[in-house]
Amino acid sequence: MRNISNYLYFLILGLNLGFLEPSWGALPAVQTNELVKLNDIKKNIRDIGSEIQKISTSIAKVEDQLTHNFKKYLQAASERKRIEKMVAEMTKELEANELNLKVKLVNSQKMLKAVLIKHIDSNPRPADLVTKKIIINALSIQIEGVKGEILSNQELKKQIDELSNRVAEYTRIEMSLKSLLIEKEEEKKLISDKYSEQLKKQTYLNSQYDKMRAELSNKKKKIFPEIELSANDRFKLPLDSANLRYKNNGEGIYIGHDREMPLYAPNTGTIVFVGDLSTYGKLVMIDHGLGLRSVILGNYHAKVKKGDQVKKGDVIGSTNLGLEKHGEVYFEVRKGSKTQNTSHMI
Repeated sequence: MRNISNYLYFLILGLNLGFLEPSWGALPAVQTNELVKLNDIKKNIRDIGSEIQKISTSIAKVEDQLTHNFKKYLQAASERKRIEKMVAEMTKELEANELNLKVKLVNSQKMLKAVLIKHIDSNPRPADLVTKKIIINALSIQIEGVKGEILSNQELKKQIDELSNRVAEYTRIEMSLKSLLIEKEEEKKLISDKYSEQLKKQTYLNSQYDKMRAELSNKKKKIFPEIELSANDRFKLPLDSANLRYKNNGEGIYIGHDREMPLYAPNTGTIVFVGDLSTYGKLVMIDHGLGLRSVILGNYHAKVKKGDQVKKGDVIGSTNLGLEKHGEVYFEVRKGSKTQNTSHMI
């Protein structure tokens, strides 16, 4: 079985000379344990990142609930205090009225009794009888007025009772909201603790990832020097998939998939080749300048043609499983005719 890097070498040579090598065999299946572990750590970091995002959303939701319920608590407390003040003022007014009315009623009754007793055994003159009748009528009216005020006071007392019931209801609402706030604070603490735990895991895995990547970078197993790229110039995988296999210390990457997925341009450049390669499937080659070219090989539909200009992340095709349940797309970056350490250029 001939190596795919050699095949691509002849392909590039054929492109330069104007012809292609048509008869190539199957794709190799070489894995590197260190790079597989590195990818597993990266996948775990992404998974934890997603979990942290979910936890952050949960914390924000609980904080919104706390804010909403705290406002309701303050409103209930404010309304309770307002009504309590009204009840206190009305009770004070009621007590003063009751005392005054009681004194008025007693005095009016005493005066009426005195008038009646004064003329009980005497021989009053007609003028005295008229005067007596006027006084009695006036006192009776006064007594009835006092009784009317007493009835009004009873109505005031009824209002005070109703307001007191409202105070009790707002007190119950306050207690309920207070319990809910305590519950939500405890819930927030539990979620925050989980958030801190995930952050620690993420920090640890990031350090492990950086350490392992640095160790791999320092190994003297490269056939060629690694190209240094800025953050903006780094390549992206042509498929959004975490199912990766690495070939020859990362020279090329096999990206697994189990459904139809969009295929992306790994970096900005010009399409220099689009074609079918025997049993390998479709091949798209992109020239990125400075002698760098990327190769994407597998069973997929290409949506670009030779000469097209593409930007990093542009959709250039979509995977095609056909009757298969799983598929792979091979991806590598080359400098001239030499395969680069593609895994370090992403």
